[in-house]
Amino acid sequence: MDDKGWTVWATIWIALTVLLFIGVVSYADITTAPVDNVVRLAIGSSSGTGFLLGDGRMITAKHVVQQCEMVMMAKYSDGTLEIIKKEQIRMSDNYDIAVIEVKRKGKQLTIFDDDLYVGFPIYTISMPFSEDVRFGSVGVIGSKRTTLEGRYTWRGVRMADIHVVGGMSGGPVFNNDDQVVGIIVASSQTIAVIVDNKTILEFLDETKTKQTKEVQGN
Repeated sequence: MDDKGWTVWATIWIALTVLLFIGVVSYADITTAPVDNVVRLAIGSSSGTGFLLGDGRMITAKHVVQQCEMVMMAKYSDGTLEIIKKEQIRMSDNYDIAVIEVKRKGKQLTIFDDDLYVGFPIYTISMPFSEDVRFGSVGVIGSKRTTLEGRYTWRGVRMADIHVVGGMSGGPVFNNDDQVVGIIVASSQTIAVIVDNKTILEFLDETKTKQTKEVQGN
């Protein structure tokens, strides 16, 4: 394993140690989860998760959609399918995050705009297998905002002790008020790597600015 790989694992174990020594941890309430906003994404034999913001946009991880050459499929919680063209996808140049223009809106979600901290209660909900099986997990934020170097470079991320299974990449992470605080981008055992709320807000602002310039240019 190279030095970058050791750095990633060392950071993960430090985060886990911090979590083990947090005194009393309060966990988020997953029973209020906006499950109908969660979307299963499929590109060929690969799959991931996305979630509706409620305004015709869907958020997911960049690595989930970057292999899309022409079209991909979105499957909503009611079983409805939507074909998504590559032209509908906008990916960040710096972060593992992407936004997709879709027909479905869903419940209006809010991006948490305050600071997160170690021990901050969170939960996640996804459809990693099918629209009939929803997988949820509760936990806490386990690190400050950082950059992780390894097989990929993850910027603007935090680690958390939520349980993640295959197919959950791109899925939402919420706080107790069902506000979005992150996006799942990676995991190792019981430690998840999430793009945090500040990164999401920065990307959405950049996307809005680019769209405005494109419209003005036309």
